[in-house]
Amino acid sequence: MTGTPICCSVHPDATAGWRCTNEACRQHLCGKCTARLVKLFTCCACGGPARQLTVSRKLHSRAHWWGAAVRYPFGAGLALAVAMASVLAGLGFVAQMIESHPHQLDGAVGIVAIVAIAGYVLVTIDRTARGAESGKLLRFARTLVATVLVWVPSVAYVLLLGVPGSAALRDWVLWVFAGLTLIYLPLVLAVAVTDTSFLEVANPFRMFDIMFRLGKTYVISLVATLAMAALAVVGAAMAAAIRQAIPTPLVQDAVAQLPMLAGLAMLGHVIGMLAHVHGDLMGWGSADLFVDPLFPDMAAEGRRKIVTRPIATRSVDAAVGTSPMAPMALVSPREQAEATKLANALKAGEVARALRLYEARPSWSAASLDDRQLVVLAKAAVRAKKLVLAQALLEEACARNGRSVAQAWLALAQLHAESLGQADRAHAIYRKIVDEFPASDVAKLATAQLGHASLGVTA
Repeated sequence: MTGTPICCSVHPDATAGWRCTNEACRQHLCGKCTARLVKLFTCCACGGPARQLTVSRKLHSRAHWWGAAVRYPFGAGLALAVAMASVLAGLGFVAQMIESHPHQLDGAVGIVAIVAIAGYVLVTIDRTARGAESGKLLRFARTLVATVLVWVPSVAYVLLLGVPGSAALRDWVLWVFAGLTLIYLPLVLAVAVTDTSFLEVANPFRMFDIMFRLGKTYVISLVATLAMAALAVVGAAMAAAIRQAIPTPLVQDAVAQLPMLAGLAMLGHVIGMLAHVHGDLMGWGSADLFVDPLFPDMAAEGRRKIVTRPIATRSVDAAVGTSPMAPMALVSPREQAEATKLANALKAGEVARALRLYEARPSWSAASLDDRQLVVLAKAAVRAKKLVLAQALLEEACARNGRSVAQAWLALAQLHAESLGQADRAHAIYRKIVDEFPASDVAKLATAQLGHASLGVTA
């Protein structure tokens, strides 16, 4: 979509932030005409799924993304920076203990600290590109493979020639290698967090091909990366002064690490933005996937319309079955891939992982999940004590009126009775099940619960 505002079909004086995907409706919707159920948007007029109007991330100015990188350590990345500072302070304390008593572990703590800092940068890159999506260990393994051309020659040099001394500044081979590393490393770190295969990410020819596709954008990103690295060096140089200003042990070490970590967080954010904004040039899906909501602050505040039948007739594969849903053509390729991962997790009985996959995505199209999957996810949410999410999932499954509607109503009644402490609401739902699904196994269970309630026994 373009950034041109579109008027709501119902309220011409209001700006539209969504559009109904139901072919019989297709209205542009403002916040009052759009309802939200956890991560699903629906049209208040027909009850069909609604998609947010979006704008390509490439249309944002570079100043916008650089500003986001500078703000990151003080916003979304603050908790991670504080945690890493605490870890480094603890490692520093251990190092002091070891140094006061000579031991064969001298130097080992320093290596652990370097690995921890490298992991901090990689997590920042991954979070920037993919948010809270699971699968980080696989992507970190891909990063290790991608950087083979960088660290293998370094290790070989040290093993064969020893650690470079003062003569390193006059060694032109090291300067050439350092330059190639500087040019190559940020790109492979960005590509490694995408869905690129291990074989492709280890192919330097493919990496340089992507580099040329990015062109000027990559050159500017390299300059930004160097600037953030310089900030990290300045932050590290400030550590001694900060320690002297704070008398409390451990706390002084933790606070002293924060300026350096802030610079590294900015650096990681700049690299991660390459995949977040230009992932299509890296082969990570089509350009229409790398978009942001046109009006991110617009809230869906309408009342959800309860539909009595599915909106479309096309069926999609589900984890435990198939049900009529909205056309999959309306779902982006990346969302289809994530829905497949979620379905496979449910098939394998990994419901906790499936729930994490569901929560990792900001919103889901109605076509991506069927009512049976919603019920299974809701039960997983109950076990995880995420009762609001469980209730929303079950209400959505009930509204779809699919093959699992009876099980959805039963699970919703049990949720109200056992977890939410709303016995009256649970009683009403049990009565509804008995009336609408007579002679079914679900109705028998509901009847039993009604019998218990009439005897004054907690269902």
